[in-house]
Amino acid sequence: AIYPSLLGLAPPHHCYDTQLKIFVYDLPEKTRGVLHCQHGQWGLEALIPFWLQQGSCATTDPDAADFFLVPWHTWCDRMVLRLNQTRREISNIYMDLMRRHEEFLPHWTRNGGRDHIFIFSDQGMNFFPEWKDWIPHSIFLLTEALTPHCGPTCYNPWKDVLLPGHTDYFRYRSMLSYNRPTEERNLLFNFHGRYPGLCSLYKDNVVRGRIIEIFHGKPGVSVGGFTDDYFERMGLSHFCLVPMGTSSWTNHLYEAFFAGCIPVILSDGFEVPYADVIDWPSLSIKWPMLNVGMDLYYFLLSTPMAELKRMKDLVDAHACWFDYHQVLERSSGSAAGCSPYLGIIRALEKRRLLLHRSPGRFWRHLS
Repeated sequence: AIYPSLLGLAPPHHCYDTQLKIFVYDLPEKTRGVLHCQHGQWGLEALIPFWLQQGSCATTDPDAADFFLVPWHTWCDRMVLRLNQTRREISNIYMDLMRRHEEFLPHWTRNGGRDHIFIFSDQGMNFFPEWKDWIPHSIFLLTEALTPHCGPTCYNPWKDVLLPGHTDYFRYRSMLSYNRPTEERNLLFNFHGRYPGLCSLYKDNVVRGRIIEIFHGKPGVSVGGFTDDYFERMGLSHFCLVPMGTSSWTNHLYEAFFAGCIPVILSDGFEVPYADVIDWPSLSIKWPMLNVGMDLYYFLLSTPMAELKRMKDLVDAHACWFDYHQVLERSSGSAAGCSPYLGIIRALEKRRLLLHRSPGRFWRHLS
């Protein structure tokens, strides 16, 4: 169902009736095709520019543009095509792009880059630490507010936009198929993934280690490493534990929504996306990492069935905000819309109000 759209065969969409106009730069050497690059949690780097280009908000007239999107499938180059494997290689490409901005980004000087948008997924800021020198005022679309080794300075809530990570179409479709009603769920909670002892990258991840140490073998609990029936266990669980990964964010959060599983966020630095339109406390729990223990177990166990059902219904109703393929939005029949792209459009509409067009470096001078 998604491939006609990805092949450009679907009719143009209306960009949720926004008045925004967005100019997407044509950088063919950095955008090797949405079909190749829409996979994995980094797929949003390809899907967002592609979606914009298929809509009424796209413009090829720079004078009409409110924003200019700079597309580059950075992680697709690394993970799929095995290019640009090191931080230095990626930084050099960004710096070359900016040194030659008159050639590649000819509208950069119009507003000093303040109206230019860059997409960074999954610790992408770490691969271009020189951004502070080259694009400090541009708008960043990010999956995390607290990038390791970069800290809070990499995210400015006044200009940047937090996005959900991308979940592959085949993966979330499988999760949806195991999404059971509250009455049919017989597990209290689950977590399956990497943890200390299983993966060296997680050797210092205390919260995941505590989950395995404290909850393994407890009644109504399924925790451990990877398992072939992971999606089924999510669909049988009332709650899904969402501990931090190698950084504060993790795609476990968004996968929980597709499985109809109430998220329990165990990552103190995790800033959730679209907090202005999603009432996160009504449909999830955020618990301090240092307090992960049996108190959490008994707290979840004491949740009344009516509250479980209420929260689960809200989780299901909001899953469309994390569906980059918009299947859930179309099936819901929501007139108002509900998708990651709507979240981006609404955020950019607000930022347009704060953005003034510079009169330039000089005026009323003799040329």
